[in-house]
Amino acid sequence: MRRTAVALLVVVCIAVLPASALAVSITNVVFDPPSPANLDFGEIVDFTFDYQVDEESRIFGRPLTGGAPSFAWAGHPSPAYTGSGSGTGFFTIQDVGQGIAHVDQVRFRVVATDDDALLYETFVDVDYTLGSAVIPEPASVVLLLTGLAVLTGYRRRSGR
Repeated sequence: MRRTAVALLVVVCIAVLPASALAVSITNVVFDPPSPANLDFGEIVDFTFDYQVDEESRIFGRPLTGGAPSFAWAGHPSPAYTGSGSGTGFFTIQDVGQGIAHVDQVRFRVVATDDDALLYETFVDVDYTLGSAVIPEPASVVLLLTGLAVLTGYRRRSGR
């Protein structure tokens, strides 16, 4: 009785779920450079992936920061994909004077080419830091050291 109920449940689920929900996937995502990485603004992150789609679709990989689209990103256009195979894409973050940027996920979306309907979405965790920390100029460091030397000399002369 129990096996019959489980088998019936599986048949009902397969019949109720749309075919595209069962056959659309993105797998084997590989990033270049690999994550984690520190990158310069404008440096491109390439990726490859394997896909399975039942209808003509476009596949996009977009950088996210804290669950929202990363600020000042640019990405690849998508060709039409059908069936199964391997695909490629890229993204980058542009410097717009905001300091350091961080990408913690890449969202992959599969959309139908005929009506832009979302067919599939998945997220891949990454760790990319773009930009660099503010490093003091050499002249500022020399000025600071000169000031400390003057204070030390003054203190020695005055006997304090």
